[in-house]
Amino acid sequence: MYKITLINNSTRPLEAYAEYFRFVAPKTGNVSSLTLRTNSTNTSKDDAFCAIYDVTDTGYPKNPLGTIKIDVNGGAGLYTSTSWTSTVALTAGTTYYFAIVSDGAAPPTLNCNAETSGNFRYLALGLTHYPGTPYNMIFGDSGTQYSFPSTFDLSEASLARRTNPNWVIEYA
Repeated sequence: MYKITLINNSTRPLEAYAEYFRFVAPKTGNVSSLTLRTNSTNTSKDDAFCAIYDVTDTGYPKNPLGTIKIDVNGGAGLYTSTSWTSTVALTAGTTYYFAIVSDGAAPPTLNCNAETSGNFRYLALGLTHYPGTPYNMIFGDSGTQYSFPSTFDLSEASLARRTNPNWVIEYA
């Protein structure tokens, strides 16, 4: 099991537009499950819709390798799904993007890494607007709502600093 997480946590609802968080695969293999953490109760909320994207030569998301929906309605805790739309094969040392969006207009609230004390910088991985200004994600601020584009469009996105949802992948 491999995860991207920090110590300081907060909560926030998912967005209507996709959020893309860059990561490097720690090992080679197929992803079997994805787990999200909530720190509050979600009632009558839409699913968390997640994807893993491969990367273009310029370092941006390209195409989804697979998508998965996770019902996070219930009390605070861990919510897991293994229902990927296709096999997600990762290669150790290769960069990918974890993407997440609310599946509808009633967004669930997830546990996230807090931006306090500069913790967001640990996930910057080279996303910068100018020297000294790290960004930790790409925010899809226009285009497709409540879903993922079949191919990422940079004209519908911008670099941003946002809290990263607590997520874990498990290899088969």
